[in-house]
Amino acid sequence: DPKRIFDHAQSVFWVGHLAYLRGQMPEAEHEFRQYVLLADHLVRIDPKNLDWQAEAAYARGNVSVILLNTSRVPEGLEILTQQCDIWKRLAAAKPSYAFDLANTYGFIANAYEAEGDYAHAIEAQEKKLPALALVPDAEKNQQVRRSRFTVTAELSRLELMLGRTEAAHQHALKA
Repeated sequence: DPKRIFDHAQSVFWVGHLAYLRGQMPEAEHEFRQYVLLADHLVRIDPKNLDWQAEAAYARGNVSVILLNTSRVPEGLEILTQQCDIWKRLAAAKPSYAFDLANTYGFIANAYEAEGDYAHAIEAQEKKLPALALVPDAEKNQQVRRSRFTVTAELSRLELMLGRTEAAHQHALKA
């Protein structure tokens, strides 16, 4: 029964979320990984259900937060890549998911930056802009406009980290 599986998945998420808030990372990770399994089961039951696919993406985002917060960046990047692939498919089918895709690129950029890989962090930040453009009414959407500013400011900062002052300056002027 997909409804019961979904309800259980939500319960598992909240147990994991409480463990996360308490700083109990192993417990939170366990619960969030269970959430992934349940969400993936929903997708197997009904692969065309966009809501179930979104659950699978959200579940992976939770696991990635734990991995990144426990300095397991390569594993976190692997999970974020899976999440990104899901959001790409969903955004193509339903553009309102493009904002989630853009946010995932931001998490990927943060993960690369944590590893000192500024070039890949810049690449990920740059992918946010076309994703944000897919959001319905992007030009009027204040959240999208704020995100565009943030991307440009982040690009400026990351270019500066690489010593590319002219590129950093250009991004700062654009921001």
